[in-house]
Amino acid sequence: MRSKFCTRNLAKADFPSLEKLMSGGSTCLVLIYADYCGHCHRYMPTWSDLESTPGRNVNMAKVHYDMQEKIPSLKDAKIEGYPSVVKVLPSGKFEEYSVEGRTTNAMPIMRDEEAMKKECEAH
Repeated sequence: MRSKFCTRNLAKADFPSLEKLMSGGSTCLVLIYADYCGHCHRYMPTWSDLESTPGRNVNMAKVHYDMQEKIPSLKDAKIEGYPSVVKVLPSGKFEEYSVEGRTTNAMPIMRDEEAMKKECEAH
């Protein structure tokens, strides 16, 4: 049985696809990564595991960092490094987190695979 939730690995031509995915009425987790980043390479297996989480109830997308500024709905995301996972709510707004006195849209639990699996199942 196919899940109704989508996974996207975006190329530049897919901006409209991401916009639709992020405004489709479901929560969407977006991984913003850089190909030169060792942390990003080490996180990819975790992201792949999350994409195949049984009972996943969120959409997921991967976006290269140089595309973030070109995607209207992502360009205002507050992140400080790569990789970062942002949670886009069904309203199209970013979830905000307070980390060490700063406001960020990067999920602070992204490195906790069990917490992220729960996040994928919770919506």
